[in-house]
Amino acid sequence: MRDSSEIIYQRISADSKFIKRQLELLNLVFGKNSFSSNFLNWLYHENPNGNIFGFDAYYREKLVGHYATIPVYYFYGNRTIKGLLSLNTATHPDFQGMGIFTRLAKFTYDVAQKEGYNFVIGVSNKNSTYAFINKLDFKLVKPLDVYINFFTRSHNTKVKINFGGQRNFEFTKWRLSNPKSSYFDCKDMVVSKKYFGLLTIQVSKNSRVIELDKCNCIILLSVGINNHPKSLFSFKLPEFLKPSPLNLIIRSLSTDFAIPNHNEILFENFDFDAF
Repeated sequence: MRDSSEIIYQRISADSKFIKRQLELLNLVFGKNSFSSNFLNWLYHENPNGNIFGFDAYYREKLVGHYATIPVYYFYGNRTIKGLLSLNTATHPDFQGMGIFTRLAKFTYDVAQKEGYNFVIGVSNKNSTYAFINKLDFKLVKPLDVYINFFTRSHNTKVKINFGGQRNFEFTKWRLSNPKSSYFDCKDMVVSKKYFGLLTIQVSKNSRVIELDKCNCIILLSVGINNHPKSLFSFKLPEFLKPSPLNLIIRSLSTDFAIPNHNEILFENFDFDAF
């Protein structure tokens, strides 16, 4: 049996030379070719908001655990606050069941709180939601809505949004340069490349900050909270038809930040799906 006392936890360096080890572990855990070095370098080291923020676990100089977040900025009422988007977590199969992920996450949040971050936000699946809520003090805000929209029109918002991603030109340019996807303009919405013929994936309801090639969309899939557009026909996908629940979870790191009600939140593919 592995000796947990020999596991060393280290904050992830901003130096991109560590990507090779992280890439090997992620592809071991999630399947060969799930990640590429180009994608990880883009995600971890090219974000204009800052480099990767997280911790790695080593056993005799071998990487056996990895937890990564990236810095994000959100509007919160009439001010801008900084947070972390929870992303990749991986534990080597030979070291699972030793509490490595929980320790990596707690180390990350302790340091983030000291460095002035206000919150951590993420999307968890059915398997990870329990750990985030019961071991790491996250709140389950709401499962993300999934809508199938036919013949979409301009977006319609009936609620007041008090919490959502803050997007400037540099961040938007970086986000839409994701090496794994291509993006287009459809009726002032940002959409990703088409899948299954006529179906298009909505990325953001907002007007573009940068110019994109035009795209016609007849059937639009939207995933998120308070982000689905007007449509001639619109159907909300029932929970039992979703391949896996996508749960929006948030943890507060500051007494100045209270987790908003889901009716006040704008959250969409732009805020998590590239990751």
